[in-house]
Amino acid sequence: FFKQLIPDIGWLYLPFAAFYLAAHTTLGWGFGAGITGLGIAWVATTALAVAAIRRGLVDQHREWMVRSYVLTFAFVTFRALFKLLQAADVGTLAEQLAMASWFCWAVPLLIVEIVIQGRRIFGARSRISLA
Repeated sequence: FFKQLIPDIGWLYLPFAAFYLAAHTTLGWGFGAGITGLGIAWVATTALAVAAIRRGLVDQHREWMVRSYVLTFAFVTFRALFKLLQAADVGTLAEQLAMASWFCWAVPLLIVEIVIQGRRIFGARSRISLA
């Protein structure tokens, strides 16, 4: 039973680590809100990827997994952005943390969404003939 259960719910561990970090942070509410947003987006994208593949929707599964991977990589992006903000001496520590906690996932996710939707729009052949 547990061998089957763990792979099915194992993907939930990492997003809930983000929720725990956000709920117990002393680094400011902006940072906590950014990490909470990341956790929610992470759970949502991964859950939709799982739902799509269970229904045999491989293309949709692939798109949702790309979004989920981008969110998984957000912790690496956070570290790079935070170091960059520190090196540039932009804002206070709390402002740097808040900005990095939002930008580390929201901007990359927006870029991926533009790419995914752009492929649909510009990769599709028009069925309407412009005479």
